Amino acid sequence: MTIRIGMQKETQHIEFKPNCQVTVFGRKTAQNIGGQIGGQILTKAQNDMLKLIKENNSITREELSERLKINSSAVQKHLDNLKRRGIIERIGKTRGYWKITKK
Repeated sequence: MTIRIGMQKETQHIEFKPNCQVTVFGRKTAQNIGGQIGGQILTKAQNDMLKLIKENNSITREELSERLKINSSAVQKHLDNLKRRGIIERIGKTRGYWKITKK
C-alpha cells in the first residue's frame, strides 16, 4: 500500500511493506512564483531581495531579513544561491555593496 502526503513545498511517498518496513521518498517540487533572469527561475523571496538590492545596493543582510520578514539564515541561503548562479556579486567586505550582474 502506498500513501501520498502532499505538503506545500514537498511531496512525500510512504510505502508500507508486509514486513512492517517503512520507506519514505521525498521530492521537492519547483515553484514558479517569481520571475526569470536569463531563463533562470527565481523564488518570490529572491525577486523581492533583488528589488531591495536595486533600491539600495549597500543594504545589509540584517536589513534584508527585516524588510523581507525572513530569518537571517534564509537570507544567507538566498544570497548564496544568487551569487552561485552569477546573478549578484558582493563588491568589498563589510562596507561593500551588491552588484547585480544579470538583468
